[in-house]
Amino acid sequence: MGHSHAARYQVDKKLLASSSGSLHIGKDLSLQRTIFLYQISGRKGMIPEEYVRRIADVSGVSDEGLLHILDISPLNQSVFVVLEARSGHPLAKIPTEKWSLWKKIKLVYEIGKIIQRSQELRIRGFSVTAENIWISEGEPAIINYWSEGDVQGRGKNGLVSLFYQLQTDSLEIPLQSQDILHHISESLENESPAVRERILQVCHSSLSVDHPLATVIQKFGELLSLKENDNRPPSPTQMDDPVRQEKEHLHLHPKERAGKRIRLVGGIAVTLALFGLAGYTWSLLAEDPDPTKSQALEAAPSSPQETQYNAEEQEQAPPYELENPVIIQQGAAYTSPAMIVPNLKKMKKEEAEQTALAHGLHYQYFLEYANYPEGHVYKQNLNAGETFQEGDTISFWVSKGPAPESP
Repeated sequence: MGHSHAARYQVDKKLLASSSGSLHIGKDLSLQRTIFLYQISGRKGMIPEEYVRRIADVSGVSDEGLLHILDISPLNQSVFVVLEARSGHPLAKIPTEKWSLWKKIKLVYEIGKIIQRSQELRIRGFSVTAENIWISEGEPAIINYWSEGDVQGRGKNGLVSLFYQLQTDSLEIPLQSQDILHHISESLENESPAVRERILQVCHSSLSVDHPLATVIQKFGELLSLKENDNRPPSPTQMDDPVRQEKEHLHLHPKERAGKRIRLVGGIAVTLALFGLAGYTWSLLAEDPDPTKSQALEAAPSSPQETQYNAEEQEQAPPYELENPVIIQQGAAYTSPAMIVPNLKKMKKEEAEQTALAHGLHYQYFLEYANYPEGHVYKQNLNAGETFQEGDTISFWVSKGPAPESP
């Protein structure tokens, strides 16, 4: 069996490794559901306290474009961030050379909209390159949004880098902007001159001109209008073939796909190892991810929203799913997940109240004299980073300033 810690979470298989951490699939033994665990190892065995607090600060965020944080679990010299599990693949494992140009542009545009929504939630600076994106039924989501990404991988630079990765099917991003543009230009040689020129203009201005992020996202969205004027016949890789006929159900609307999925998942489940198969050990954490060894899994919810992300591409693009995707079946318990206690210290009273409510906590506060800035929280009864159940109550103390001197 995989390694279990805190007698609750079982780590079974590494799915992806990146510079910021590694993504694993596992199981919540208490709630009997499939989960993702993101492992972070500190330098010299230390995880900075402020890093854990940052994870706690974003744990109450709810957005379909961000994998939801369920818990934080320390183990030895690492920290595991427990995330909701979704069907699909990490984008870094998908062969994007089979994608149409418009599908790639639309994905970049969708990621840009996730960045915008995240900024409204005061979450900024995370990487948007392929190593940090999960694709579930065509819908993208950011895996790690609490760590700051490299300059090349975040914001508008990150959108161009992502487009470079999709076009070249390479995870290695050149250090120089001119090299990125050169390779993008080469990848567009088979496109019409008008399409090629327009895309290069957007990428060049994004990397070299101080355009606001919102403008860059808008320009990527406008590129999709060029599709109407691009009447070239589909390439051989975009035409129907027996492989597509066998897998095309992966591109159907979820309601249409349900009937076909029963047959496909049933066949896969017979041949793939079941979740929790004996023989997995903690050494799996050190193995390189191997998509050919993915397992059929159970537990965890489907997305509450029905996806139509690739509706325009269903008749053009071949299936991009790998042979053995992570399969999360419906029907597992997914209610009342453990939440993370936010750090209210140093906040003003009003901000602390709003933060507690945003995290699903009831609250009460006390005004007391303290050698602390007046109006700011200096103590709380629940430790930041610990877990609680929605509806629990947190108490915090607000400073009235230093006690007056007695006459």
